[in-house]
Amino acid sequence: RLVAALAAAALVAALASAGQAEARAAQAAKPNVVVVTTDDWTLRIASRMPNFRRLERLGTTFANAFVSYDLCCPARTTFLTGQYAHNHGVRSNFFLSGGGFKSFRGARNSLPAWLQRAGYRTAFVGKYLNEYGSTAPREIPPGWNDWHGLIDYSTYNYFNWAINENGRVHYHGDRAYADALIAFARAGVEGRIRSVGDALAVMKATFKPVDYYGLARERDYQVDVVGRIADQALRRLIGAGAGGATGGPGKPFFLWYTPIAAHKEGDYERVAGLRPGPPQTVDPRPPARYAHTYDAVGPPSDPSIDEADVSDKPASVSGRPLMTPDVVAGIRRNERGRLGAARAADDAIGRLLDTLRRAGQLDRTLFVYTTDQGYLQGQHRIPDNKYFAYEPGIHIPMVMAGPGVPRGRTVRDMVFNHDLAPTIVDAAHARAGRVMDGVSLLPRLHGSRLAPRDLALEALQPSLTFKIGVPVFDLQAPYYGVRTDRYKYVKWSFGDEELYDLRRDPYELENLAGNPADGALKARLAAEARRLRACRGQACSRR
Repeated sequence: RLVAALAAAALVAALASAGQAEARAAQAAKPNVVVVTTDDWTLRIASRMPNFRRLERLGTTFANAFVSYDLCCPARTTFLTGQYAHNHGVRSNFFLSGGGFKSFRGARNSLPAWLQRAGYRTAFVGKYLNEYGSTAPREIPPGWNDWHGLIDYSTYNYFNWAINENGRVHYHGDRAYADALIAFARAGVEGRIRSVGDALAVMKATFKPVDYYGLARERDYQVDVVGRIADQALRRLIGAGAGGATGGPGKPFFLWYTPIAAHKEGDYERVAGLRPGPPQTVDPRPPARYAHTYDAVGPPSDPSIDEADVSDKPASVSGRPLMTPDVVAGIRRNERGRLGAARAADDAIGRLLDTLRRAGQLDRTLFVYTTDQGYLQGQHRIPDNKYFAYEPGIHIPMVMAGPGVPRGRTVRDMVFNHDLAPTIVDAAHARAGRVMDGVSLLPRLHGSRLAPRDLALEALQPSLTFKIGVPVFDLQAPYYGVRTDRYKYVKWSFGDEELYDLRRDPYELENLAGNPADGALKARLAAEARRLRACRGQACSRR
């Protein structure tokens, strides 16, 4: 009996050991995932960033990547869910307009939580969803093991800001000024700002003096500090994956790093015209080391810049005057600031790549670069804006590198921001908890062609409204539409339509919506836009 018992015990131990080995092998087969999401980067900015170009050499560039909703909060929620905004429900940037952090009610059922269940350790560093932290600065959203989230509205100040690091709030720059920015955001979320008069009253009580804009110490430069925090988070993840107190052997990790650059630095109350502008002449301000790096770079110069004839454009554009020399000079000046700020974020991308390489993890890590949306800088007489469906706003840079990803390759199929979550879920052998609207791009990386798909264009709410429902910022009325591999159709809430043949007219200079000869084409695209407006899951990927 003793022999039999010993044999049985040996068999159980062997099976347990084999099971543990199998589990370790399964974990080892899962790649680490690092995703960098910058803010408002255009193709033009990305092309001038050395570490972005380095990443292109290491991996595959998606030359025709697009976002469906050209606005921060809906776009970031799309990354977290793999869904169009009409399915995930975050309809704008601010709670007052049906968006913002408080409107994302499905955080427990989103990408980081899915990856945790698949055995991943997760870390977040940077800008999360608009208005995050303004009412509960120490709140940590579900799904994150290591949390470093910027607190709104201090997020948008490059020198005076606050960050929640695993439940403890740390300040940089002028704490009182950062707290004033947060207090102003809180007033909006709590419904105390329902009119321009309310906003002015809250501002007068919050900012003292009203024209004070904080400190500008180089050691507080947000993009640099947050970049270092991201690298430290990555080092902890690598250490945990190698075995240690915070993770088991071979445990894969997921890092989402979201620097603010190259978002405008002006806070929302200034943008809305509620107080005078800050004294600096460059928006955003670059770090000192890049203050003059891009002095020789001129403004964008494509034919749509300060478009000569906008009479065929929708009412929100057709009434805009030609840009004055001062406006053009401002675009050029701010572009230098955007490039300098972006270069600081690009430095952090380089550090992340170097840390992975030194740890022997670069070839084991799916490294994804994207941005939440593009930006308009003078196209169609729009000096600086997003939200529109014009190409500079929705056509974004996107690169992937890592295990199984071909190096130095370019994919020209149309891909979308709601494809990223399905791709990561596929690579991680995870299971999504919601029906996703995108598709995994892994088969395309391995040589298969993607089935032709159309992109739903949607702007579900004005970015910011007061109680009468009128947009505070001009140009931001809702619309819906569709972009195919050749055409774009947009239907505005006030009735105007736009139709462009992008093959013949890549800069969207000639609106064909009023051309009787294109009536059948417009009707077909309008029907497709209406279908996609309510699509869900696989139906979003069918023509």
